[in-house]
Amino acid sequence: MICSFTASLTGIFLASRMGMGDPLVGERYMLDSILPVLIGGTSLSGGKGGVSATIAGVFIFAILSNALNLLDVSAYWQWIIKGLIIIVAVAFYMSKKK
Repeated sequence: MICSFTASLTGIFLASRMGMGDPLVGERYMLDSILPVLIGGTSLSGGKGGVSATIAGVFIFAILSNALNLLDVSAYWQWIIKGLIIIVAVAFYMSKKK
């Protein structure tokens, strides 16, 4: 219920910010929601994870995003860097699991 409420609230905020409704507007935020969780140490396949580690991952991700913006890195390269971080994190967890 909380998830649905926050998702609808986010949809209202995005629609008011854009001035229109678009069902695909949230796709660019997908990496931004997965990456902090992976940085925090939560496995994509389930298992261990914690709120405090995820909050730490959010702070690290915010610092990374802010640094990339301050360095004037284009959005295209920011997506590539974030994708590489996800690949490295998943590879690390898979090697740790074996």
